[in-house]
Amino acid sequence: MRAFWLKAVAIVALTMGVGPAYAETPAAARNVVLVTDGTDLSRWAPVIPLLEAAGLSVTRAQTLPSAPDIFIDETRQAVNAQGGPTVLVGEGWSGTVVSAIGTDAQVSAVVYLAALAPETGEDFKALAARFAVKADVVRRMAPAIPMKHEITALALREKPRFYAIAKRDEALPAELQRFYAARLKAKIILLDGEGFTAQSHPREIAGLILEAAGMKPTACGAADDDGTGACAAPALPRSLAEGCKCTKTPLESFIEP
Repeated sequence: MRAFWLKAVAIVALTMGVGPAYAETPAAARNVVLVTDGTDLSRWAPVIPLLEAAGLSVTRAQTLPSAPDIFIDETRQAVNAQGGPTVLVGEGWSGTVVSAIGTDAQVSAVVYLAALAPETGEDFKALAARFAVKADVVRRMAPAIPMKHEITALALREKPRFYAIAKRDEALPAELQRFYAARLKAKIILLDGEGFTAQSHPREIAGLILEAAGMKPTACGAADDDGTGACAAPALPRSLAEGCKCTKTPLESFIEP
């Protein structure tokens, strides 16, 4: 499959193909469950006000790879407690949780932020060797996906899928993230910069989650545009677009094998 390397100031949105049941316009959702990799739930603080300002009810959940069954079950309970269509968002290792319960009936769309997107029984250590994942990351993330949770990329293609690739993520190399996103046939955005993506790119992440919630975005353009129509931030609902800056710098994408 051919794609093109274009240079990017910050991010570029792409569609990595669609599975047979992929909905380009996700079902309307008013709930989102944010699943963090670790116990520091405060890392979502820059994103949550943007989601709530757009009318979403936000619930945070934590996960640790040391006890996958427990956190998968707890997150499923949090999703079921929402009482309506829910966008499930995971980062880092917690992408495992998204993959495990993303096919649940109440989950309307899934969003991965530089996250694992495994299949049942997949050898993460083999993937880590293929994509040069750091040894300390492998030790932390390597616990096998519990066999009682059947995870397949094909099953997840029944739901709208989104993936934010962090080009300079400290845990998962961008090439591994692209592998996961391509297998899911997810719509992706590319993020430059370092650190946890929700802290370094809150508006971009909020925009992606709102799109997954079926909120039609308004492009950063019109009155905010400098005339090029090429913006350094993804489309956001107009209520979140204040200060959106556009650029004449050429965009950059990447080659997907």
